[in-house]
This record gives sequence, C-alpha cells and structure tokens, in this order.
Amino acid sequence: RTGRGATARDRPGSGGRVRAGAAATMTVSGALEAAARHHAAGRLGDAERLYDAVLAALPDHAEALHRRGVLAFQHGALDHAADLVRRAIAVDGDAPDLYNSLGNILLRQDDPRGAVECYRKSLAIAADDAVVHVNLGIALYGVGELSAAAAALGDGVGRMPEHAQARAALGQSAPAPADDR
Repeated sequence: RTGRGATARDRPGSGGRVRAGAAATMTVSGALEAAARHHAAGRLGDAERLYDAVLAALPDHAEALHRRGVLAFQHGALDHAADLVRRAIAVDGDAPDLYNSLGNILLRQDDPRGAVECYRKSLAIAADDAVVHVNLGIALYGVGELSAAAAALGDGVGRMPEHAQARAALGQSAPAPADDR
C-alpha cells in the first residue's frame, strides 16, 4: 500500500519504524497516533516533530502529508500547506478529506474558485459530508454564485441540522470555512 494507511512495513527496507527523537524509535502507526494526540491537545511542535519523522522515513505517506499540511495551515504557512496536501492527493486521490483540506487552504488564500473545485471533488467521492457542503456553499458565495451557495449551505444544514455554523452561514455575508481538516 502507498495510500493513507501505508506503514513503513509496506515498503521494502524501511523496517516499519521511524526515529521519533534522539534515542526513541516507534512504528509509523504509533508515531501518527502520538502526533494526532499532540495535535489535538495543541502541542503543535511535538506533533510537527512526529509528522516530520514519518515523512523522513516515508516521504509519500499520504496521511502524514495531509496532517502535516493541516498543521502548516494552522500555522498560517498556506503555500507550504497547499504543497503538502497536493502531495497527499497525488498519493491518494480518492480521499475526500484531502480535497476538503485543500479547499480550505485555497479559500484562505483568496482562491474561492479553486476551493469550489476541491469541495466538488470531495463531494464526488463522499456526497453526504455535511461539512464539505457547508464549505462549498461558503466558497460559492465567494465567487458570487448566491443561489448555488444557499443550496449547498441548505444541503449541509439538512445533513447536520445541529451544525450551528452552517445555519448561521445561510444568513451571513462573509462566512468562514466550517472545518480545517
């Protein structure tokens, strides 16, 4: 496997482990799990170190590329984030969350047309994702397609009525993306 869940064991000669510090090594899946915990807890430096360790061992690991791209996005390094997520898409073009993330990055880079394209690709793979419908609506608003934006936002609310931002976005003039994943 070379996709999202690929481990170092899946590649000849990689040994299934990554160097996670001066003396520590761990499995790729262990490193990604630990990085995700650090990321969720706001320990971004620790998460970055582990994502980078995985990428040092497996430069084409789609999940690590994606997560590292999301982290770069959160740091405001938008060009780097877009590059990382595009690399992840090149490895695993069937993962809808990658297109959603790239759409969020492009929207922040003031490229709503590019974001619309990404959100539509995501929805072509996973049509029921309420968050992506909301993000598509926000991007469509950004390109002036107001009726299509309202329809996409309505689809998002219909799929997830408790999503407060989706409901609010229907009436806002400049909504922000619903999720930075």
